[in-house]
Amino acid sequence: MIPLKGLLFHHAKYTRHTSSCLGVAIVNPAQSHSLSMLMARIYSVPTGSLNYFGYRYTNKVIDMTDKNLEIAVSSVQADDYAQWLPWWIKYQQFYKVQLSDETTAQTWQNFFNTDKEIFCAVAKQGQTILGFVHYVFHGSTWSVNDFCYLEDLYVAENSRGKNIGKQLIEYVKQQASERQCGRLYWHTQEKNITAQRLYDWVAEKPGVIEYRLPL
Repeated sequence: MIPLKGLLFHHAKYTRHTSSCLGVAIVNPAQSHSLSMLMARIYSVPTGSLNYFGYRYTNKVIDMTDKNLEIAVSSVQADDYAQWLPWWIKYQQFYKVQLSDETTAQTWQNFFNTDKEIFCAVAKQGQTILGFVHYVFHGSTWSVNDFCYLEDLYVAENSRGKNIGKQLIEYVKQQASERQCGRLYWHTQEKNITAQRLYDWVAEKPGVIEYRLPL
């Protein structure tokens, strides 16, 4: 678990296409309980489930949603934070990493920073987030146009088998096509057999082996 202690994102009226700024406020620990109750009412979750106030988080569905609603993929919005965060933590747990609070906070802000080529899209059923994808545009010595790197992909365990992962990949493919990217690519671990079944279906393996050098 990664508690973002005392960190509250003010997310009203902010999207990538507006001039508003994503504000960050430091919360007085003495006020955290009342703020947690307020946010719980706003997001319809049990008091104490918002872990960025130092409370436990829940990875259960936050909103009661009609399960017959269509699953749609769209660019993340600033008020999606309370639902995105638990899945981001679960994703890290799968890979047995624990990113710092600072990294998580910076990652979230980067999604809304027009100077950064880092993006997030979410799969929603009604107002409930069931998965996310993070992707990055960058230059390459192998192409005149940018490459698109799909860096993170996660679907909630109880929502798998519904082609949500495929929808998220197709969304990124559309964004990369609109940017006329020279390539869309991603990595996965050898042991992640479940994900590879999807990847083998929608893409091809280039036979590349990745190496890392600690800095």
